Amino acid sequence: MTYLQYPKRTLCVSMMSATLLATIAGCGSPSTATGHQPVVLHVLMEQGNVPPVTQKFLATVKKEFEARYPHIQVKLATYPATSTSTTLDTMIASHHGPNVFEIGTTFIPTLTASRAFVPWSRAMLQTAHTQELVPASTRMDYVPGHRPIGLPDSAEPFVLWYNKAMFRAAHIAHPPTTWGEFIADAKKLTHPSRGVWGAAIAPADPFYSMHITWLLSRQMGGAVINARGTQAQFASLKVATTIRFYLDMLKTFHVVSPADVQYTEQDMISAFMQGKAAMVPVGGLYDLSQLNSNPEFLKHDVGAAPNPIVPYGLSHVPKGGVKAESFISGQEQVIFKYSSSSAQVAAATKWIGYYDSPSVQYQMWKAYGALPVNQQAYTKTALSTPLWKSFETIETHSYPTPRVPGWLTMPTVYDKNLATVFDDIALHKYSPGQLTRTLRSVDSQINTSIAGLKTP
Repeated sequence: MTYLQYPKRTLCVSMMSATLLATIAGCGSPSTATGHQPVVLHVLMEQGNVPPVTQKFLATVKKEFEARYPHIQVKLATYPATSTSTTLDTMIASHHGPNVFEIGTTFIPTLTASRAFVPWSRAMLQTAHTQELVPASTRMDYVPGHRPIGLPDSAEPFVLWYNKAMFRAAHIAHPPTTWGEFIADAKKLTHPSRGVWGAAIAPADPFYSMHITWLLSRQMGGAVINARGTQAQFASLKVATTIRFYLDMLKTFHVVSPADVQYTEQDMISAFMQGKAAMVPVGGLYDLSQLNSNPEFLKHDVGAAPNPIVPYGLSHVPKGGVKAESFISGQEQVIFKYSSSSAQVAAATKWIGYYDSPSVQYQMWKAYGALPVNQQAYTKTALSTPLWKSFETIETHSYPTPRVPGWLTMPTVYDKNLATVFDDIALHKYSPGQLTRTLRSVDSQINTSIAGLKTP
Protein backbone atom coordinates (compact mmCIF):
# COMPACT_ATOMS: atom_id res chain seq x y z
CA MET A 1 0.00 0.00 0.00
CA THR A 2 1.04 3.60 -0.55
CA TYR A 3 0.06 6.71 1.34
CA LEU A 4 -0.10 9.14 -1.57
CA GLN A 5 -0.23 8.59 -5.30
CA TYR A 6 0.06 11.27 -7.95
CA PRO A 7 0.06 10.80 -11.72
CA LYS A 8 3.49 10.57 -13.40
CA ARG A 9 5.36 11.24 -10.17
CA THR A 10 7.64 9.02 -8.14
CA LEU A 11 8.16 9.70 -4.50
CA CYS A 12 11.39 11.65 -4.83
CA VAL A 13 11.29 13.29 -8.24
CA SER A 14 11.06 16.81 -6.92
CA MET A 15 14.57 18.20 -6.72
CA MET A 16 13.15 21.31 -5.08
CA SER A 17 11.63 19.35 -2.20
CA ALA A 18 14.64 17.07 -1.82
CA THR A 19 16.99 20.04 -1.80
CA LEU A 20 14.76 21.95 0.62
CA LEU A 21 14.69 19.09 3.10
CA ALA A 22 18.43 18.50 2.74
CA THR A 23 19.21 22.12 3.54
CA ILE A 24 17.42 21.94 6.87
CA ALA A 25 20.62 21.04 8.63
CA GLY A 26 20.47 18.01 10.85
CA CYS A 27 17.11 16.72 9.63
CA GLY A 28 16.89 12.99 10.13
CA SER A 29 19.41 13.15 12.98
CA PRO A 30 17.47 13.59 16.22
CA SER A 31 19.28 15.91 18.62
CA THR A 32 19.22 16.09 22.39
CA ALA A 33 20.45 18.75 24.78
CA THR A 34 23.77 17.79 26.38
CA GLY A 35 25.39 20.03 28.96
CA HIS A 36 24.85 23.59 27.79
CA GLN A 37 24.04 22.60 24.22
CA PRO A 38 20.51 23.68 23.21
CA VAL A 39 17.93 21.41 21.62
CA VAL A 40 17.89 22.23 17.93
CA LEU A 41 14.35 22.35 16.57
CA HIS A 42 13.87 22.34 12.78
CA VAL A 43 10.60 23.99 11.74
CA LEU A 44 9.29 24.02 8.16
CA MET A 45 6.40 26.46 7.60
CA GLU A 46 4.31 27.27 4.54
CA GLN A 47 5.47 30.57 3.04
CA GLY A 48 1.98 31.97 2.38
CA ASN A 49 0.74 34.20 -0.43
CA VAL A 50 3.15 37.01 0.49
CA PRO A 51 6.44 35.28 1.50
CA PRO A 52 8.26 38.39 2.84
CA VAL A 53 5.37 39.10 5.24
CA THR A 54 5.39 35.49 6.45
CA GLN A 55 9.15 35.45 6.93
CA LYS A 56 9.16 38.71 8.90
CA PHE A 57 6.41 37.43 11.19
CA LEU A 58 8.12 34.06 11.72
CA ALA A 59 11.43 35.76 12.53
CA THR A 60 9.67 37.73 15.27
CA VAL A 61 8.02 34.60 16.70
CA LYS A 62 11.35 32.73 16.64
CA LYS A 63 13.10 35.55 18.52
CA GLU A 64 10.39 35.75 21.18
CA PHE A 65 10.20 31.96 21.57
CA GLU A 66 13.96 31.56 21.99
CA ALA A 67 13.95 34.34 24.59
CA ARG A 68 11.32 32.43 26.57
CA TYR A 69 12.99 29.03 26.04
CA PRO A 70 16.75 29.72 25.83
CA HIS A 71 17.56 25.99 25.80
CA ILE A 72 15.77 25.61 22.42
CA GLN A 73 17.30 26.85 19.17
CA VAL A 74 14.80 27.14 16.31
CA LYS A 75 15.95 26.73 12.71
CA LEU A 76 13.22 28.02 10.42
CA ALA A 77 12.60 27.35 6.73
CA THR A 78 9.59 27.93 4.48
CA TYR A 79 8.19 26.18 1.42
CA PRO A 80 5.56 27.07 -1.21
CA ALA A 81 2.09 25.50 -0.94
CA THR A 82 2.43 24.23 -4.51
CA SER A 83 5.08 21.74 -3.36
CA THR A 84 3.18 20.45 -0.31
CA SER A 85 2.39 16.99 -1.70
CA THR A 86 5.87 16.39 -3.07
CA THR A 87 7.56 17.61 0.11
CA LEU A 88 5.36 15.29 2.17
CA ASP A 89 6.02 12.33 -0.16
CA THR A 90 9.76 12.90 0.12
CA MET A 91 9.68 13.14 3.92
CA ILE A 92 7.71 9.93 4.37
CA ALA A 93 9.72 7.95 1.82
CA SER A 94 13.14 9.07 3.05
CA HIS A 95 12.39 9.30 6.79
CA HIS A 96 14.16 12.69 6.69
CA GLY A 97 12.52 16.00 7.37
CA PRO A 98 11.92 18.79 9.87
CA ASN A 99 10.77 18.22 13.42
CA VAL A 100 7.75 20.52 13.00
CA PHE A 101 5.91 20.66 9.70
CA GLU A 102 3.11 23.10 8.86
CA ILE A 103 0.55 21.73 6.42
CA GLY A 104 -3.05 22.27 5.33
CA THR A 105 -5.80 20.91 7.57
CA THR A 106 -7.26 18.60 4.93
CA PHE A 107 -4.02 16.58 4.87
CA ILE A 108 -4.57 15.32 8.43
CA PRO A 109 -6.25 11.98 7.49
CA THR A 110 -3.39 11.16 5.11
CA LEU A 111 -0.78 12.06 7.72
CA THR A 112 -2.60 9.93 10.30
CA ALA A 113 -2.63 6.95 7.93
CA SER A 114 1.11 7.30 7.26
CA ARG A 115 1.93 6.78 10.96
CA ALA A 116 4.94 9.02 10.37
CA PHE A 117 3.84 11.73 12.79
CA VAL A 118 3.79 11.79 16.57
CA PRO A 119 0.38 11.21 18.20
CA TRP A 120 -0.32 13.81 20.87
CA SER A 121 -0.59 12.46 24.40
CA ARG A 122 -2.87 14.02 26.99
CA ALA A 123 0.17 15.60 28.66
CA MET A 124 1.29 17.15 25.37
CA LEU A 125 -2.19 18.57 24.76
CA GLN A 126 -2.19 20.11 28.25
CA THR A 127 1.26 21.62 27.67
CA ALA A 128 -0.04 23.26 24.48
CA HIS A 129 -3.11 24.68 26.32
CA THR A 130 -5.51 23.18 23.79
CA GLN A 131 -8.47 24.03 26.00
CA GLU A 132 -8.06 27.63 24.78
CA LEU A 133 -8.59 26.72 21.11
CA VAL A 134 -11.79 27.41 19.15
CA PRO A 135 -13.55 23.99 19.17
CA ALA A 136 -14.56 24.16 15.49
CA SER A 137 -10.93 24.60 14.43
CA THR A 138 -9.96 21.17 15.81
CA ARG A 139 -12.67 19.09 14.12
CA MET A 140 -10.32 17.68 11.48
CA ASP A 141 -7.72 16.65 14.07
CA TYR A 142 -9.73 13.87 15.63
CA VAL A 143 -9.77 11.01 13.13
CA PRO A 144 -11.98 8.27 14.64
CA GLY A 145 -9.93 5.67 16.47
CA HIS A 146 -6.77 7.77 16.57
CA ARG A 147 -5.14 10.30 18.84
CA PRO A 148 -4.64 13.71 17.19
CA ILE A 149 -1.32 14.16 15.41
CA GLY A 150 -1.41 17.94 15.13
CA LEU A 151 -2.95 21.19 16.24
CA PRO A 152 -4.35 24.02 14.13
CA ASP A 153 -2.38 27.25 14.03
CA SER A 154 -4.81 29.24 11.88
CA ALA A 155 -8.31 28.98 10.47
CA GLU A 156 -9.29 29.96 6.93
CA PRO A 157 -13.06 29.73 6.47
CA PHE A 158 -14.43 30.27 2.98
CA VAL A 159 -16.76 33.21 2.57
CA LEU A 160 -18.83 35.13 0.06
CA TRP A 161 -16.91 38.33 -0.68
CA TYR A 162 -19.12 41.12 -1.96
CA ASN A 163 -18.68 44.78 -2.93
CA LYS A 164 -20.88 46.84 -0.64
CA ALA A 165 -20.74 49.94 -2.87
CA MET A 166 -21.88 47.96 -5.91
CA PHE A 167 -24.69 46.39 -3.87
CA ARG A 168 -25.88 49.83 -2.78
CA ALA A 169 -25.81 51.12 -6.35
CA ALA A 170 -27.93 48.15 -7.47
CA HIS A 171 -30.33 48.65 -4.51
CA ILE A 172 -29.54 45.20 -3.11
CA ALA A 173 -30.11 45.36 0.64
CA HIS A 174 -28.15 42.31 1.83
CA PRO A 175 -25.98 39.49 0.51
CA PRO A 176 -27.79 36.40 -0.82
CA THR A 177 -28.63 33.47 1.44
CA THR A 178 -29.76 31.09 -1.32
CA TRP A 179 -28.08 30.29 -4.63
CA GLY A 180 -31.25 31.45 -6.39
CA GLU A 181 -30.83 34.87 -4.78
CA PHE A 182 -27.14 34.77 -5.70
CA ILE A 183 -27.95 34.40 -9.42
CA ALA A 184 -30.72 37.04 -9.26
CA ASP A 185 -28.37 39.52 -7.56
CA ALA A 186 -25.53 38.68 -9.93
CA LYS A 187 -27.75 39.43 -12.93
CA LYS A 188 -28.57 42.86 -11.51
CA LEU A 189 -24.88 43.53 -11.01
CA THR A 190 -23.71 42.34 -14.45
CA HIS A 191 -22.94 44.97 -17.11
CA PRO A 192 -20.83 43.33 -19.84
CA SER A 193 -20.55 46.53 -21.89
CA ARG A 194 -18.74 48.12 -18.92
CA GLY A 195 -16.66 45.04 -18.20
CA VAL A 196 -18.49 44.48 -14.92
CA TRP A 197 -19.81 41.09 -13.86
CA GLY A 198 -21.99 39.90 -11.02
CA ALA A 199 -19.41 37.40 -9.81
CA ALA A 200 -15.96 35.99 -10.42
CA ILE A 201 -14.83 32.36 -10.23
CA ALA A 202 -11.47 30.60 -10.71
CA PRO A 203 -11.76 27.42 -12.83
CA ALA A 204 -8.03 27.48 -13.66
CA ASP A 205 -7.02 27.38 -9.99
CA PRO A 206 -5.75 23.97 -8.80
CA PHE A 207 -8.22 23.86 -5.90
CA TYR A 208 -11.09 26.31 -6.44
CA SER A 209 -13.43 24.05 -8.43
CA MET A 210 -12.99 21.27 -5.87
CA HIS A 211 -13.82 23.65 -3.05
CA ILE A 212 -17.03 25.04 -4.52
CA THR A 213 -18.16 21.63 -5.79
CA TRP A 214 -17.75 20.05 -2.36
CA LEU A 215 -19.75 22.84 -0.73
CA LEU A 216 -22.58 22.79 -3.29
CA SER A 217 -22.84 19.00 -3.27
CA ARG A 218 -22.97 18.76 0.54
CA GLN A 219 -25.75 21.34 0.60
CA MET A 220 -27.63 19.22 -1.97
CA GLY A 221 -27.05 16.02 0.03
CA GLY A 222 -24.48 14.56 -2.34
CA ALA A 223 -20.94 13.34 -1.71
CA VAL A 224 -17.99 13.53 -4.09
CA ILE A 225 -16.50 10.34 -2.57
CA ASN A 226 -18.09 7.50 -0.62
CA ALA A 227 -17.71 7.21 3.14
CA ARG A 228 -14.99 4.56 2.91
CA GLY A 229 -12.96 6.71 0.53
CA THR A 230 -12.86 4.02 -2.14
CA GLN A 231 -15.14 5.38 -4.90
CA ALA A 232 -15.38 8.86 -6.40
CA GLN A 233 -18.95 9.98 -7.11
CA PHE A 234 -18.72 13.09 -9.31
CA ALA A 235 -21.02 11.55 -11.91
CA SER A 236 -23.73 10.79 -9.31
CA LEU A 237 -27.00 12.67 -9.80
CA LYS A 238 -26.79 15.12 -6.89
CA VAL A 239 -23.13 16.00 -7.40
CA ALA A 240 -23.49 16.34 -11.17
CA THR A 241 -26.51 18.62 -10.65
CA THR A 242 -24.47 21.01 -8.54
CA ILE A 243 -21.59 20.96 -11.04
CA ARG A 244 -24.02 21.93 -13.81
CA PHE A 245 -25.11 24.89 -11.71
CA TYR A 246 -21.45 25.92 -11.29
CA LEU A 247 -20.94 25.72 -15.07
CA ASP A 248 -24.19 27.59 -15.69
CA MET A 249 -22.80 30.69 -14.01
CA LEU A 250 -20.99 31.10 -17.33
CA LYS A 251 -22.98 28.92 -19.76
CA THR A 252 -26.60 29.83 -18.95
CA PHE A 253 -26.78 32.76 -16.56
CA HIS A 254 -23.84 34.73 -18.02
CA VAL A 255 -23.02 36.34 -14.66
CA VAL A 256 -19.27 35.67 -14.86
CA SER A 257 -16.87 36.80 -17.54
CA PRO A 258 -15.69 34.33 -20.21
CA ALA A 259 -12.19 35.46 -19.18
CA ASP A 260 -12.74 33.75 -15.82
CA VAL A 261 -11.95 30.36 -17.37
CA GLN A 262 -8.27 31.37 -17.16
CA TYR A 263 -8.50 32.70 -13.60
CA THR A 264 -6.59 31.42 -10.61
CA GLU A 265 -7.63 32.47 -7.11
CA GLN A 266 -5.34 35.51 -7.27
CA ASP A 267 -6.78 36.56 -10.66
CA MET A 268 -10.30 36.23 -9.27
CA ILE A 269 -9.51 38.49 -6.29
CA SER A 270 -7.74 40.99 -8.56
CA ALA A 271 -10.92 41.28 -10.66
CA PHE A 272 -12.92 41.82 -7.47
CA MET A 273 -10.52 44.50 -6.24
CA GLN A 274 -10.64 46.30 -9.60
CA GLY A 275 -14.45 46.50 -9.51
CA LYS A 276 -14.81 44.04 -12.40
CA ALA A 277 -16.79 41.58 -10.25
CA ALA A 278 -19.27 42.27 -7.46
CA MET A 279 -19.11 38.91 -5.68
CA VAL A 280 -16.69 36.05 -5.12
CA PRO A 281 -18.35 32.83 -3.93
CA VAL A 282 -16.26 30.46 -1.79
CA GLY A 283 -13.43 32.96 -1.45
CA GLY A 284 -10.67 32.10 0.99
CA LEU A 285 -9.79 34.12 4.05
CA TYR A 286 -6.21 34.06 2.72
CA ASP A 287 -7.47 36.43 0.00
CA LEU A 288 -7.00 39.15 2.62
CA SER A 289 -3.27 39.14 1.92
CA GLN A 290 -4.21 40.61 -1.48
CA LEU A 291 -7.06 42.77 -0.24
CA ASN A 292 -4.77 44.34 2.35
CA SER A 293 -2.85 45.98 -0.50
CA ASN A 294 -5.81 48.36 -0.88
CA PRO A 295 -6.73 49.23 2.73
CA GLU A 296 -9.34 51.86 1.77
CA PHE A 297 -11.18 49.41 -0.46
CA LEU A 298 -11.01 46.75 2.25
CA LYS A 299 -12.23 49.16 4.93
CA HIS A 300 -15.13 50.73 3.06
CA ASP A 301 -16.27 48.44 0.24
CA VAL A 302 -15.48 44.82 1.11
CA GLY A 303 -18.14 42.72 2.78
CA ALA A 304 -17.85 39.10 3.88
CA ALA A 305 -20.93 36.93 4.32
CA PRO A 306 -21.67 33.23 4.68
CA ASN A 307 -21.91 31.41 1.39
CA PRO A 308 -25.53 30.74 0.38
CA ILE A 309 -26.75 27.42 1.75
CA VAL A 310 -29.94 26.64 -0.23
CA PRO A 311 -29.34 24.95 -3.60
CA TYR A 312 -30.44 26.72 -6.78
CA GLY A 313 -34.12 26.16 -7.61
CA LEU A 314 -35.05 25.09 -4.06
CA SER A 315 -36.60 27.01 -1.19
CA HIS A 316 -34.86 25.05 1.56
CA VAL A 317 -31.99 22.65 2.11
CA PRO A 318 -33.21 19.23 0.90
CA LYS A 319 -33.36 16.07 2.98
CA GLY A 320 -29.86 14.76 3.45
CA GLY A 321 -28.30 18.14 2.73
CA VAL A 322 -26.38 20.18 5.29
CA LYS A 323 -26.35 23.91 5.97
CA ALA A 324 -22.65 24.14 5.27
CA GLU A 325 -21.39 27.70 4.91
CA SER A 326 -17.78 26.58 4.53
CA PHE A 327 -15.52 23.65 5.29
CA ILE A 328 -12.88 23.30 7.98
CA SER A 329 -9.75 24.79 6.50
CA GLY A 330 -6.54 26.29 7.74
CA GLN A 331 -3.05 25.25 8.73
CA GLU A 332 -1.84 22.58 11.15
CA GLN A 333 1.50 21.94 12.80
CA VAL A 334 2.58 18.31 13.20
CA ILE A 335 5.68 16.61 14.62
CA PHE A 336 7.61 14.30 12.26
CA LYS A 337 8.37 11.09 14.13
CA TYR A 338 11.39 9.85 12.20
CA SER A 339 13.49 13.00 12.72
CA SER A 340 12.60 13.78 16.31
CA SER A 341 14.19 12.72 19.58
CA SER A 342 12.18 12.85 22.79
CA ALA A 343 13.81 16.21 23.57
CA GLN A 344 12.79 17.56 20.17
CA VAL A 345 9.24 16.30 20.63
CA ALA A 346 9.08 18.18 23.94
CA ALA A 347 10.53 21.29 22.29
CA ALA A 348 8.10 20.97 19.38
CA THR A 349 5.18 20.77 21.79
CA LYS A 350 6.32 24.02 23.40
CA TRP A 351 6.76 25.69 19.98
CA ILE A 352 3.29 24.73 18.75
CA GLY A 353 1.70 25.73 22.05
CA TYR A 354 3.50 29.08 21.96
CA TYR A 355 2.46 29.68 18.35
CA ASP A 356 -1.16 29.10 19.38
CA SER A 357 -0.95 31.50 22.34
CA PRO A 358 -3.21 34.59 22.28
CA SER A 359 -0.38 37.09 21.72
CA VAL A 360 1.20 35.21 18.80
CA GLN A 361 -2.18 34.50 17.25
CA TYR A 362 -2.99 38.19 17.38
CA GLN A 363 0.38 39.05 15.82
CA MET A 364 -0.32 36.51 13.06
CA TRP A 365 -3.68 38.11 12.34
CA LYS A 366 -2.10 41.57 12.16
CA ALA A 367 0.66 40.28 9.87
CA TYR A 368 -1.42 38.58 7.19
CA GLY A 369 -5.03 38.25 8.27
CA ALA A 370 -5.16 34.55 9.16
CA LEU A 371 -8.01 33.84 11.57
CA PRO A 372 -6.80 33.01 15.11
CA VAL A 373 -7.65 29.63 16.60
CA ASN A 374 -7.18 30.80 20.19
CA GLN A 375 -10.45 32.04 21.68
CA GLN A 376 -8.70 34.63 23.86
CA ALA A 377 -7.30 36.42 20.80
CA TYR A 378 -10.84 37.60 20.04
CA THR A 379 -10.91 39.76 23.14
CA LYS A 380 -8.80 42.28 21.20
CA THR A 381 -10.86 45.26 20.05
CA ALA A 382 -9.51 45.07 16.50
CA LEU A 383 -11.01 41.59 16.10
CA SER A 384 -14.44 42.72 17.26
CA THR A 385 -15.45 44.43 14.00
CA PRO A 386 -18.45 43.10 12.01
CA LEU A 387 -16.10 41.80 9.30
CA TRP A 388 -14.04 39.67 11.68
CA LYS A 389 -17.03 38.58 13.71
CA SER A 390 -18.56 37.25 10.49
CA PHE A 391 -15.46 35.11 9.88
CA GLU A 392 -15.64 33.75 13.41
CA THR A 393 -19.33 32.86 12.93
CA ILE A 394 -18.73 31.19 9.56
CA GLU A 395 -15.99 29.07 11.10
CA THR A 396 -18.48 27.67 13.62
CA HIS A 397 -20.79 26.65 10.75
CA SER A 398 -18.07 24.89 8.78
CA TYR A 399 -18.04 21.16 8.12
CA PRO A 400 -15.06 18.80 7.85
CA THR A 401 -14.10 17.46 4.44
CA PRO A 402 -13.96 13.65 4.01
CA ARG A 403 -11.48 12.09 6.42
CA VAL A 404 -9.99 9.86 3.74
CA PRO A 405 -6.54 10.04 2.08
CA GLY A 406 -8.12 9.99 -1.38
CA TRP A 407 -9.42 13.50 -0.80
CA LEU A 408 -5.97 14.87 -1.61
CA THR A 409 -5.68 13.27 -5.04
CA MET A 410 -9.10 14.45 -6.20
CA PRO A 411 -8.47 18.15 -6.98
CA THR A 412 -5.56 17.26 -9.25
CA VAL A 413 -7.84 15.20 -11.50
CA TYR A 414 -11.16 16.99 -11.13
CA ASP A 415 -10.04 20.61 -11.47
CA LYS A 416 -7.94 19.85 -14.56
CA ASN A 417 -10.81 18.03 -16.32
CA LEU A 418 -13.44 20.61 -15.41
CA ALA A 419 -11.18 23.45 -16.57
CA THR A 420 -11.32 21.91 -20.04
CA VAL A 421 -15.13 21.95 -19.96
CA PHE A 422 -15.10 25.63 -18.94
CA ASP A 423 -12.69 26.38 -21.80
CA ASP A 424 -15.02 24.71 -24.29
CA ILE A 425 -17.99 26.71 -22.97
CA ALA A 426 -16.07 29.96 -23.40
CA LEU A 427 -15.05 28.96 -26.93
CA HIS A 428 -18.63 27.82 -27.78
CA LYS A 429 -17.37 24.28 -28.32
CA TYR A 430 -19.36 22.64 -25.52
CA SER A 431 -21.43 19.69 -26.70
CA PRO A 432 -24.43 17.86 -25.16
CA GLY A 433 -23.34 15.01 -22.94
CA GLN A 434 -19.83 16.41 -22.54
CA LEU A 435 -20.16 16.98 -18.82
CA THR A 436 -21.50 13.47 -18.18
CA ARG A 437 -18.62 11.93 -20.12
CA THR A 438 -16.12 14.13 -18.33
CA LEU A 439 -17.42 13.29 -14.85
CA ARG A 440 -17.43 9.56 -15.57
CA SER A 441 -13.83 9.88 -16.71
CA VAL A 442 -12.98 11.86 -13.57
CA ASP A 443 -14.45 9.12 -11.37
CA SER A 444 -12.49 6.46 -13.25
CA GLN A 445 -9.20 8.37 -13.02
CA ILE A 446 -9.63 9.11 -9.33
CA ASN A 447 -10.61 5.52 -8.50
CA THR A 448 -7.43 4.32 -10.20
CA SER A 449 -5.30 6.85 -8.32
CA ILE A 450 -6.74 6.02 -4.88
CA ALA A 451 -6.74 2.25 -5.24
CA GLY A 452 -4.66 0.85 -2.40
CA LEU A 453 -4.40 4.07 -0.41
CA LYS A 454 -4.12 3.35 3.28
CA THR A 455 -7.10 4.67 5.25
CA PRO A 456 -6.75 5.70 8.91
